[in-house]
Amino acid sequence: MPMLRGRAREEAVLVRLLDGARSGSGGALLLSGAPGVGKTALLDLAAALAGPAFLVLRVSGVEPESRLPYAGLHGLLRPVAAAASALPEAQARALTQALESGSGGGGLALPAAVLGLLAAVAADRPVLACVDDVDRLDRESREALAFAARRVPGEPVVLLFAARDGGPDGVPARALGGLDEAAVRELAGDLATVRLPEDLLAALDQIARGNPQALGELIGALTPDQLAGLAAPPATLPRGGRLWREHAARLAALPADARRLVLLIAADPGLDVATLIEAARPACALATLEPAERAGILHSAGDRYDFREPAMRAVAYFDASLSERRRAHRRLAHLLDAAQATGRPDADGRTDTDGAADAGGRGGAE
Repeated sequence: MPMLRGRAREEAVLVRLLDGARSGSGGALLLSGAPGVGKTALLDLAAALAGPAFLVLRVSGVEPESRLPYAGLHGLLRPVAAAASALPEAQARALTQALESGSGGGGLALPAAVLGLLAAVAADRPVLACVDDVDRLDRESREALAFAARRVPGEPVVLLFAARDGGPDGVPARALGGLDEAAVRELAGDLATVRLPEDLLAALDQIARGNPQALGELIGALTPDQLAGLAAPPATLPRGGRLWREHAARLAALPADARRLVLLIAADPGLDVATLIEAARPACALATLEPAERAGILHSAGDRYDFREPAMRAVAYFDASLSERRRAHRRLAHLLDAAQATGRPDADGRTDTDGAADAGGRGGAE
C-alpha cells in the first residue's frame, strides 16, 4: 500500500468514508490543490485502502473531451452500464442515451439514473468512484455526478473528486497545501539515493514549497556535483519535468496580452498595480489579467499581483523567449527612468536582474 508522507489527516478521512460505505452509508469528498500536491496520490491510496471488497470505478478528466457531453460519465460508468436495465424505464433510457449518443435529455432522469446505477451495483459490494481532474470533465457529467454525490450518504457508495480549481457544489471539500518541514524531510529520504545535506534540501524546498511532485522532480534532476556540494543547487524546476510542462501549457493558453503582463510580473515581483497599469499602456488594460486570475495563475495581493504557485513565476519568466524577456526589462527600465525623472517612487526599486533572480522560485504566495 502506498505511503503518503504528511497526509495522515486526509488518510483518516478516507478511512472513515470507506468504513461508512462498508456499513451501508458512504459519502463524498472533493480534494483540491495545485498540480503535484498529491491529489491523484490520495485517490490511489483510497483505491488501495478499499481493496477487493469494493468495486472501484475511475475516470480522469482530459481537456480534449471536456466539450463532449457525458464523456466523463461514459468513462466512469461504462464497466457497469449493463446494470442500467434494473433502473426505472425513464432513467434507464436517459442513461443509455447519454452513454451511447451523448444526449441525456433534461430534467432529473439522468442524474437520478447515475445515483440509481451506483446504488444498484453497490447492492453486491460497496462502490468507490474516483474522479480525477473533475474540473476538466464535461459540464453535463460534472452536474450529474454532483447530484449523485450530494445523495450518496444513504448508499454504500463513496464518490471522491480531485480538482485544481472548483469542483461539484455542495460536496465536502478538503484543500491540500504543501507538506510541512518534517514531511518534506521524510519524503526526501524516501526519494533520494543518499542523504541530502540540510542546506541543499532547504534550497530545493524553497522552490518546491512542500509540493511532493516538485520535490521529487528536483531531487531526480540533481547532479553528482550538486549532491556533493560542489555545484550550486537548482534555481528552478527541471525544464523537462511534468510540472514545468503543465505550468507552461497553462501560460500558453492565455491571450498574448495577458502573457505579456504576466511576464512583467515575473520579471519584477515588486511591481505594484499602478506601475503595472502604466506598463500595460497603450496596448492593453489591467483587465487583460483577468484570464490569468480565472486560470488560477495570479491573484491580487494588496497593491500587487502575485503567483498562486511559486514555481509558476520561474516558468513564466524562463519559458518566454530571450527577446520577450529583454522587451519586458526595457519596459520596466523605461518606467523606472520616468518615475525618477518625475520624482515619483517606483514599485520598490527592482526592475531588472533582482526580479529575474526571484523568478527562480524564491517568493510568491501559496
